[in-house]
Amino acid sequence: MRPIYQRAEQVSVWLGEHSENSPLAWKLLKELHVASNLTTVIQSHRLRAFDALKDLFRREYWWRIWVVQEVNSNENAVVYCGEDHMSWKDLLQASGRIEKATRIILDTVYHDQPHSIYALTSGGPRNLRIQRHSNTRADEKKLPPLVDLLYTHESKLSSEDVDKVYALVGLSLDQETFGAIDYSLPARLVFIHTAKYIIAQTECLNVICRHNNDDNPLSLPSWVPDWQRRLPFPHHRVMHMQIREPSYEAAGTTKAKFSWPPWTNNLEVLQASGFTVCTVKDVAHPFYCPIDERDIRPTLVAFHDWWEFFANAKGSTIDDCEAFQRTFCGGTWAPRYEDFGREDPSQRVSQFVRLLWKMFPRLVDGMPPIPTMPLEEGIDDVELEKRAKGTVAAAALRMHGKRLVVTESKLVGFAPMAARAGDKIVVLFGCNYPVVLRQVEPKVKCLQVDGKFYRGECMSWALIGEIYVDGIMYGAAMRNLHAGKYTEESYYIH
Repeated sequence: MRPIYQRAEQVSVWLGEHSENSPLAWKLLKELHVASNLTTVIQSHRLRAFDALKDLFRREYWWRIWVVQEVNSNENAVVYCGEDHMSWKDLLQASGRIEKATRIILDTVYHDQPHSIYALTSGGPRNLRIQRHSNTRADEKKLPPLVDLLYTHESKLSSEDVDKVYALVGLSLDQETFGAIDYSLPARLVFIHTAKYIIAQTECLNVICRHNNDDNPLSLPSWVPDWQRRLPFPHHRVMHMQIREPSYEAAGTTKAKFSWPPWTNNLEVLQASGFTVCTVKDVAHPFYCPIDERDIRPTLVAFHDWWEFFANAKGSTIDDCEAFQRTFCGGTWAPRYEDFGREDPSQRVSQFVRLLWKMFPRLVDGMPPIPTMPLEEGIDDVELEKRAKGTVAAAALRMHGKRLVVTESKLVGFAPMAARAGDKIVVLFGCNYPVVLRQVEPKVKCLQVDGKFYRGECMSWALIGEIYVDGIMYGAAMRNLHAGKYTEESYYIH
């Protein structure tokens, strides 16, 4: 398809007919594109126009996987909606100005709606950029690797499962080496091939942590990502640790040690080297975010329960509170999901406690004492409460699909909701994030040593997912391995 778009004189993009409020959205877009001062356009009384723009950016068109090629392969694309139109270049620039004005929009329009901010800054035309931080069409000399495209466009929809991969190969650096585009292959085999290819090309295991759905209809091995999207808006997907900034480096700068032993089931068992850090001893209740994250009551109750769990396992000193502040949302929040650093991270716990006191005073009376930081001075109570609610709503999206766990060595982690007592926390070489592994049956019955096969038994494992463990995300566990605290071993992951 891409050569067809490249040779076209113009690509016409049809978003559909006008809805009742879409003219408001187009008027706002055109004002944003030409405004010299965005504060004259971004006003609280224009909530209806911003809601209209949000609806426009959530139209089905923006979520189709093949249109990524459509708008990135031709310089002369024009976008039509009813009687309105705008060049793709101008539309992308206008939406880019929205992204730069995120803080202003938060202050004036959507202070407690992080999902609305995300729809405006990452939906619509921004959702079709070839890479997340690019404002230009695909450049043959600077094509991104396939794995980056898969991450950027994992939220897209496709009628054929295999198109979540095939539609992006032609836009990637890997188009010559990925292999044949074969529609006779079932999606299961395509996804397994894609995972193997990425691991082999990158010598990195980060891709195995990409769990996008709560089910497994293709019966994929636990280390193979299912790239299809089966949780459309308004349901929430789990936020991966790849969005955290600065990036984690649990395995330091090591490269992955991996293979697919030929004596295993259809070459579908990943043999990866690493070491076990600890065993999960107990788990807190999981949290599943409501459809509307602005309903902060379930999030506040989960926060209360997690703090009790944490304090009973670790303690409630100031140092413990700082560790909890880092852990209960999985570490640092990436700026594109919040208000670009306006808020002091140390005040998040204080903002939760402020709202707990107001909405659930009896819960606060009975919970372990929690040290808090003074809230910002010079800000009235209304503004403080507005910011606190925004913080809790944003936290809900990060806490979604997760639970806290405590290990036998009293480490505390932010784990997948499927984690349970007895699971192992493992650092795999070449993986930026620790993972949760679970022993499963059957055991591997053969071993290969120095090129020869031997009968024997070896533990088999299922990958449950990535985990944040405070204190080991930046190489501390690797240093302990070199000091002799841990032992390197191989894991056969089914």
